[in-house]
Amino acid sequence: MHPSGWWDTIQARFGVLHIQDFLSLEDFDRLAKTLSEAHCNGVLNACVLNDFVPEEKLSAAVEALEKRGLKMVVMVVSFNGSKGAESMGIPFPDYYVAEDIEGGKAEWMNPLTGELANVMWCPVRPQRRRKLVEMCRKLVDLGVHGIMLDYIRYGGARYCYCDYCKEKMLRDGIDVEGLSLRDTVDPKNPVRQRITSWRAERITSLVREISEKVHKMNPDVALGVYTVNHSYPESNLFSLAQDFEELSKVTDFIMPGSYYTELWGSTWPGVVAEYMKTLSKKARIWVGLASYRLRTGQMLKLNIYEAFAHGADGVIEFGGSPEGVKSHNRPHHWEALRQAYEFIEAIEPHLSKERVKPTIVPYSIETAKKRGAMEGIPYTDRYREVLQAFMGMGIPVAAGKPEEETSCLILTGLEALTRDEAEEVKRLVTEKGLGLLAFFQSGLYTLTEDGRCLQENLLGEALGDEYGEPSSIATTVKVIDSEHPILEGLTEDTPEGPYPFGMPMANILPVTSKVILRSENPNLVLLTANMPGKGRAVHFCWMLTEDKNYLKEPYRRLYMSAFRWAAKRPLAYIMSGHNLDLTVRRGGKEIFLLLVNIMKGPTLYNPRAVRDVEVYLEIPVDDIASAEAQKGAEVTVEPYGKGTVLKLSVVDDVEGITVNLK
Repeated sequence: MHPSGWWDTIQARFGVLHIQDFLSLEDFDRLAKTLSEAHCNGVLNACVLNDFVPEEKLSAAVEALEKRGLKMVVMVVSFNGSKGAESMGIPFPDYYVAEDIEGGKAEWMNPLTGELANVMWCPVRPQRRRKLVEMCRKLVDLGVHGIMLDYIRYGGARYCYCDYCKEKMLRDGIDVEGLSLRDTVDPKNPVRQRITSWRAERITSLVREISEKVHKMNPDVALGVYTVNHSYPESNLFSLAQDFEELSKVTDFIMPGSYYTELWGSTWPGVVAEYMKTLSKKARIWVGLASYRLRTGQMLKLNIYEAFAHGADGVIEFGGSPEGVKSHNRPHHWEALRQAYEFIEAIEPHLSKERVKPTIVPYSIETAKKRGAMEGIPYTDRYREVLQAFMGMGIPVAAGKPEEETSCLILTGLEALTRDEAEEVKRLVTEKGLGLLAFFQSGLYTLTEDGRCLQENLLGEALGDEYGEPSSIATTVKVIDSEHPILEGLTEDTPEGPYPFGMPMANILPVTSKVILRSENPNLVLLTANMPGKGRAVHFCWMLTEDKNYLKEPYRRLYMSAFRWAAKRPLAYIMSGHNLDLTVRRGGKEIFLLLVNIMKGPTLYNPRAVRDVEVYLEIPVDDIASAEAQKGAEVTVEPYGKGTVLKLSVVDDVEGITVNLK
């Protein structure tokens, strides 16, 4: 694979062209002008489906875009067949439709007409695979700058068990005889577990072949894939046979679709960017946003800011359409895209600086594959909850390796650590003096070298706890140590509680830790604090409870106080209690803080501008030469303890603060 190309040198800010718009366009110079004025540097052209390649129009469009320095990436629909395309004069190909174990076809009907709407073809049969390679070679000849494979996957967990697939599996030592339909959708079924990896290799091998042939023809054509990230890595691997880690080794970019931010909150694209950047071996991560699912243009802007704030190499906004095309029916979204891209382009030099990660929430692709894909554990969903909750509190969190952390580690409680990883966590806490916030059953599961998942408490020493039998429901808690700093702000009025805390998920048995909270009936320890070596650890017996970025009380105050106690050197966080996501970058004598306003998920409203924002920065005030805002907020610098507080007059949707050091 070509080691580098244009995709490694740009911050992708792409719009989209839908096929019906592209086929009706004649003035591609106007299109290029419209994209440039919206601060786009490229477009995703979704114009290849059902084997149809509009050759003449593509050549003209590429030429027009190149005059303005814009890139065109063409989306090729791989294994999905659309009957609706016949209305545009595009024939419906006759490939073999995927089947489940009972012979049911991968077909979906139009709910209004009852007629066939879409199918998923068998991704293993050679006829369709050969045609995909042929179409990609043709696109390279037409001069496109990139190719993105869409629907490069299976149609779902139950497919495909056609005769050809069963014969291929048997040849590879997998006998599906006797499997029921229920078995084929059961991640714990031992035969299905072997099929999971077999299916994934069918997809990866095809992408690898296309990549090699594309780059052999022209090494400066980017090859990428679309992945369905609202289904998470583990469910994608099990259901769709997309192995994100393996695909990232053979592609130039991955476009993870970040749908459903209207349900999961505006920080969701940031979460996708975080874990995808962590697991990618080589591919650039261009987060895909679908504004047609968003109620407001403001939410689209926040989605774009969040993706770039958390490390995305680019954004492809594929829900809205540019001015001058048939489907330009959301002008407020296109204007929002223009405003967001303009701001991101202006701060691009700051975003290119090294990301500082004071608080790491490690993401384990090994856990996703083993516990998620093979056991059905909702690992990434819980990971999302933890990451979004702390993002919403203004604590600069990031995915990454434990050793990247400078202040605090947060464990979700579902990750399965290797022994080496557990030893590294203990070393960072006990010897380096970093903080540890651990939820639920943190450290209880071990991934062995031979791929097994065992129960053994690897973090007992750091947490100061052992685990007992599964806990029972506890609706109220009793405060044991009301003077402990972890309860700062929580017990001011009624020091002895009780507080509603819901269901504990782990039975903590304190060994060297101090009990902070416990339930009264049944009598269970809910929260402990430990001071192992130079570090501090807090252990919560429950899974983190959040409401799509907005933490319910008393969790918000409790987690913030626990963080401030455990992280003795927190570097930066929002002091004023506002719902702002904070990320930090540093280069030379400059620190760049990006603050993004948070939109709650299920709401019809945009977030209000927030005033009198206070940001703590663990740098002595005498070391700061100046601080200025990108969008014009007033910034004052005042001493606060051993550090500094930056006071901002207002943050509307986003604000960037440049802190210049002496």
